[in-house]
Amino acid sequence: EMWPSGDVYEGEYAKDKFDGKGALKTRGGWYRGSFRNGAKSGQGLMNFNSGAVYEGEWEENRFHGDGVYTWTTNQHYDGEWANGLREGVGAVTFPNGQRYDGEWKRGEMHGEGMWRWSNGTCRKGTWENGKRVQWTSDETFGMTGLSQARKKAQKEKEKSRR
Repeated sequence: EMWPSGDVYEGEYAKDKFDGKGALKTRGGWYRGSFRNGAKSGQGLMNFNSGAVYEGEWEENRFHGDGVYTWTTNQHYDGEWANGLREGVGAVTFPNGQRYDGEWKRGEMHGEGMWRWSNGTCRKGTWENGKRVQWTSDETFGMTGLSQARKKAQKEKEKSRR
């Protein structure tokens, strides 16, 4: 069904609003997934006209929960989102192969994290508002340290929820 805005929706309705599974094409791109009360909510995939892609959880038209966002530059973020921003624990991989894996706040690297250079060398550090404040260890190490750090951050998060 075409709307006055030019948007096209095909899917389930409840009380004259998108609700359930559906597909929506807008000027910004297309979305396929779950809707609740007229908004993207639940699992879904959004292909933006820019070429960027988000696949994951939504709440009231915003990225919220676990999801993966891939930019057209081949940079991608895999982790937690809150109200459309990177928030919690996640990893961003840059086009040059470098990677940050750690804590995020309001869309910025913030808290404990691990930096991995493209040669595989890793180092732990602390970040505030997107900038590294300090290295928290003098040692550099390979990939096993990276997965251990992510598991530790996830355990800490689970403890804080209790």
